[in-house]
Amino acid sequence: MKQRHTALALLLLPASLHAASDTWINPPLNANWADNGNWLGGGAPGSTTGTTSTDTATFGTSTGLAVTVDTGRNVQNITFSANNAYTLSGGSLLLTSGGRILANGSASSQNISSAIQIQGDSGNYTFQTDTPGTNRVFTISSAISGVSTAGNTTVLSLDGASGANNILSGIVSDGAAGGKL
Repeated sequence: MKQRHTALALLLLPASLHAASDTWINPPLNANWADNGNWLGGGAPGSTTGTTSTDTATFGTSTGLAVTVDTGRNVQNITFSANNAYTLSGGSLLLTSGGRILANGSASSQNISSAIQIQGDSGNYTFQTDTPGTNRVFTISSAISGVSTAGNTTVLSLDGASGANNILSGIVSDGAAGGKL
């Protein structure tokens, strides 16, 4: 009987306790990525306890444009989809292999200054900008590293069509596990 009550209690837990893809709200309660109240579905995308995630964090129309990333936030994708200039800073972003950061149709510049670590042995990741005009700069000013082990390579791709010069100004390195980026 006790097992049945436990199973029922687990089914009744709100979905917001489980991270999933979500969209930053307008206006946010504060600047903290980790605050579930800043996300439309009530749950901050990604986790800080693992190195793989299928979650997408979407940043659309909002007045809260400076976002503080908590340490070790793991997501697969980040999408900037509106005409707002966001800045992601603070803790490190652990990006799951196979994902991408996409500035898609945004008429504003996007900036990431949080350290980026591409997860997965022999993984891949894409930075893509498909923004119109020449004044929409996509800047990643942080260090970027991989976690591949010796003999393996993580591939970082730069993709998209933009009239602006996009900037990678941080150090791009292999990481400490012996693999290549």
